[in-house]
Amino acid sequence: MKYLQILLFLLLQLLHADVIVGNQNIERLNVDVIKDINCQNYTISKGGLLDTSNGGVLREVTTLKINGTWIYGLGQIKELGTWINNGTVAIKPTQKGKTPNLQFTTLCGPISILGTSDTDGDGISDATEGDNAVALGHHIKLDQDGDGIYNFLDLDSDNDGVADIDEGTGDNDNDGIPNYLDVFDKGNNYLRLTKIGLFNDENHNGYAEPGESILYEFNITNRGDMTLYNIVINDNNATVDGHAIDTLSSGESNTTAFTAVHIITLQDIMNEKVSNQASIKAIDASGDEIKTTSDDPTNPTSNNDITVTQLPIQLFKIFDTHASASSKAIVNIDVLENAKQGFFDINISTLRIIDPTNAEQTLKLVVDGEGTWNVDIHTGHIYFTPKEGYIGDPTPIEYIVTNTQGTSASAFIYIEYPPVAIDDIWKGDRDSIVSIHVLENDKITSQAFDVNSLVITDKNGNILGIDHQGKELVVENEGIWRVVENTITFIPEDDFNDEPTLIYYKVKDTHGDYTNIAKVHIDYTIQPVEIPAIAIIKTASLNAYTNVGDTITYTFKVSNLGNVTLHDVRVDDARINVEDLIVGDLAVGSSKIVTATYSITAEDMIQKSITNQAIATGIAPSGVAVADKSDNNSNYEDDKTITKLTIQATPTPTPTATPTPTATPTP
Repeated sequence: MKYLQILLFLLLQLLHADVIVGNQNIERLNVDVIKDINCQNYTISKGGLLDTSNGGVLREVTTLKINGTWIYGLGQIKELGTWINNGTVAIKPTQKGKTPNLQFTTLCGPISILGTSDTDGDGISDATEGDNAVALGHHIKLDQDGDGIYNFLDLDSDNDGVADIDEGTGDNDNDGIPNYLDVFDKGNNYLRLTKIGLFNDENHNGYAEPGESILYEFNITNRGDMTLYNIVINDNNATVDGHAIDTLSSGESNTTAFTAVHIITLQDIMNEKVSNQASIKAIDASGDEIKTTSDDPTNPTSNNDITVTQLPIQLFKIFDTHASASSKAIVNIDVLENAKQGFFDINISTLRIIDPTNAEQTLKLVVDGEGTWNVDIHTGHIYFTPKEGYIGDPTPIEYIVTNTQGTSASAFIYIEYPPVAIDDIWKGDRDSIVSIHVLENDKITSQAFDVNSLVITDKNGNILGIDHQGKELVVENEGIWRVVENTITFIPEDDFNDEPTLIYYKVKDTHGDYTNIAKVHIDYTIQPVEIPAIAIIKTASLNAYTNVGDTITYTFKVSNLGNVTLHDVRVDDARINVEDLIVGDLAVGSSKIVTATYSITAEDMIQKSITNQAIATGIAPSGVAVADKSDNNSNYEDDKTITKLTIQATPTPTPTATPTPTATPTP
């Protein structure tokens, strides 16, 4: 029974749960459909849509909250308590007629109007025309004029014949009731006052300073259909000069009766502007007082708005600093040299570097792999010391400083180091044409090299060559140097047999920064005289006693005794049928061992020895062939190898002794 009660409770909760139309979801209530949500809340989420355009009805709603879209059409929401529109409701729903779109009751709670959207399109939000207006007091109601249409749907909420959008939210008569809700606050419809402020730069320095002034000009216009009398102006932030206008006929304007002056203060400088508003009063033919406030005609989007006069202020400002330095040099930057301190002094003791890793302000910053930044708060200088061996432009850093007013400003430091050219030394064969890609070992900073800027110079950087273009240089009795993009080529004269005179070059990056002066040195080397030499030692290995068919193993040790590598080294020995036994290449001073075998023949056994000699051959790099005949124990002799063959002798049988007859004794 207990579980049944719980289940029933949960079912009731589901039946009466709040309704949410989620993002990308649509709920359509078609004609004759009535959805009763039993005084729950109904929310249209952002991206959600409620479509009642065909005539569906949503009923008994505690709160309708629109963050998405409601397409109401012929549909209705009845017995609604709270309206919150932060989304989109096309055109404005009706509240009167046979089937109004909206019907408010207190069935599900108090009636409330909220939301940031402007459902009736009068320039005033629903909340401002609803709950916020009621909260002002002064007997303001949700339906101010009692015509059955709430203010947030009524284009003339006070029914004074002037649209809400024209009256606005100001309060001309200062009675606490906004103009669009105040049927008696029609002064602006009869009397208009515009006010313009003009800065008077008395010392002609282009900036406003305390003691200078703003001159105000007024234009008073009678927009009603009756004459106005005794017109006067007041301004609580300016001194008004002028006299009352006795009469101002319908349609008449006056621009000369009043002026006003405001003396600029230090606070005005700090605000960078002066804001004020004048008020005007007049008496109509009925003796009633009409009053309104001034309007700034330079702002056409609003009526009776405050006149704001911007002051030309010499603002406190610091600027990005770009510094150039020679390679590896410590850079000293006076970052405040070109600062505009404005009206207040710069407090250099507040100068700091901003650490990019944590945004903290510091006097010292070490950038890994680049170098160290330091601040001198006594001079306002910032120093950069590059790390040993670092080549490049350091990462720009931000610095900050504060003036005596407490205003801070920040800027960046950019340091540009030149690219670095590194000396080039080339070694090669004498008399050969030499081409050197001189930029391959050079170091750029932040910009690539402009290869077309590579030029030949002297050691002081003066450009040499034909027409001093640095692209071709003839050195008498030596040869010609030529530059093509990133390559410098030297072409020696036919009879030149020495090392060419040093030349120098420089190149710039695409930013226009030149490298240091680097040298090009060609070191011609004398090739050694080629002396190829080869040697071979041959030894034989066999059993102590041999027979026909036994094997002799010959070992050949081949050595390179020359000063160049030998290629395609081979061994031949015709006597034992060895031909092109491959040894391979032999480096200078090295040896390799190869072997061959030979089967003893009957003829060899008759001769009782084998005499033979191998030949080793090889090819030098120049193509010269070398050869050597084998020796049995020396690289420098050519003795043939004699291999003796020994036949094992047949053993002689041991003779049997004849027994000596034993003498027969004489009887």
